[in-house]
Amino acid sequence: PSKEYLTVQAEASGRQAVVLSQSQSVEFTTTSPSNAIVVRYNIPDGSSGSLDVYVNDSLSLSLPLTSTYSWIYGSTPIGTNNPADGNAHHFFDDVRALFNSQLPEQTRVRLQSSLNFPVTIDLADFYQVPVPYSMPSVGYLNLVDYGADSTGKSDSYQSLERAVYAAQSQGKGLWIPQGKFTFSNNIQIDKITIRGAGPWYTELHGKNFGFYGKFPPQQSTNVGIYDLSIFGQTIIRNDDEASTGAGGALAKSVIQNVWIEHNKCGFWLDGPFDSMLITGCTIRNTFADGINFHKGVTSSVVEHTVVRNTGDDGLAMWAESPNYYGYNIFQFNTVQLPILANAIAIYGGEHNSILDNICLDTVTQGAGVQIGPRFQSVDLSNTTTVARNTLVRTGSTGQGATVTYGAIGMYCDDGRSINSPVVFNNLYISESYASAIQFYSGTINNLQFDTITIDSATYAVEERVSGSAQFSNIVATNLKNGGIWNCGSQFQ
Repeated sequence: PSKEYLTVQAEASGRQAVVLSQSQSVEFTTTSPSNAIVVRYNIPDGSSGSLDVYVNDSLSLSLPLTSTYSWIYGSTPIGTNNPADGNAHHFFDDVRALFNSQLPEQTRVRLQSSLNFPVTIDLADFYQVPVPYSMPSVGYLNLVDYGADSTGKSDSYQSLERAVYAAQSQGKGLWIPQGKFTFSNNIQIDKITIRGAGPWYTELHGKNFGFYGKFPPQQSTNVGIYDLSIFGQTIIRNDDEASTGAGGALAKSVIQNVWIEHNKCGFWLDGPFDSMLITGCTIRNTFADGINFHKGVTSSVVEHTVVRNTGDDGLAMWAESPNYYGYNIFQFNTVQLPILANAIAIYGGEHNSILDNICLDTVTQGAGVQIGPRFQSVDLSNTTTVARNTLVRTGSTGQGATVTYGAIGMYCDDGRSINSPVVFNNLYISESYASAIQFYSGTINNLQFDTITIDSATYAVEERVSGSAQFSNIVATNLKNGGIWNCGSQFQ
């Protein structure tokens, strides 16, 4: 195991993985019935091939492997695709497939390599995928009736434009059936519900494809996006390029059961708008944030969503000035392996909350949870709440800086301060990269920590700033250097 930046182990779940040489294998035993698999893997840059999957010793699948969406070089956050720039990172990608039959509990599944280069296996996820959904009997138009190609061989963007226009004009929804569809551009939508047969059956592909609301000061409203997947073609981060599964302003809208991979971002939403719900989604292998509520997003929720292997913050609330921003909630999510920055972050805003999440395996320049006015955000105001979260192997290296990042990080840019209440309660912090709780920069006041369990860290609390905090019911064990490190000038 290794947690050192720029190593494959640091980007693996639990900081370790299995390397397969030719003819070697690794075996899993399922713990519940399943009919689908996702394998997280790494292969050398510029290579491709296939990985054999055996079920109880019988060949079942051959999974295609590619290095196209991994191996970034140079400095973060942008990077290059040029190996000569050094500092290789973003090593892993996923491949998924449905099995041909149902696998009962306690089925042995073996991944075996026949390739003449090493294959690194991080993990395998097993799923019980429901049968494809059917088109609603009333109130929907079918995309293929407008000429879309369900094989994905030809561009269906014009068909999508016609179908969206017809559905919006008639006050109907749009059905995208089982199949693979390719689109050459993103699409702007308003007052429409779009449904697929399920994220394992309705696959939407294309460079920079996504569903966009109108852009502020206008906004789209009453949009629904359900039960489909979006696979982009991003191979390097370009912040001048729109590449997100959903973007713009989507007020009073719902995104549910949507699977995103290989876009720059999963969902990047720009306010001002209110009342957005993102629920039950999967976001993996992006080159920037998983989800970002940017500018004046209010009264919106991300819940029951799994985010892994993002190129920047997993989940972020970024209240960039001068927009009013607040009353947002991130709850019941699992965020793992942001390759840069934090699992979850709140950058300014009023009365925002991070509740009941699991954060794991941050890599560099980030915490499990980071709070503070940063990146030209508005100040924190009212009460910010962080409750009932689990943080495992979070915190990270500062990538060249002498200071590491704690699992919980309070961070103010440019000498700014935190003065409104920030409340932390019922947290479990385990195997921190460095300190469990860290006050990193600025002036930080009015913090409250109650019922915090810490198991394995350099220090329980690291105080690098002036300010004050209240602690109660803190239990800390397996501390490498001690309970409190106070190197701030005036912290109480």
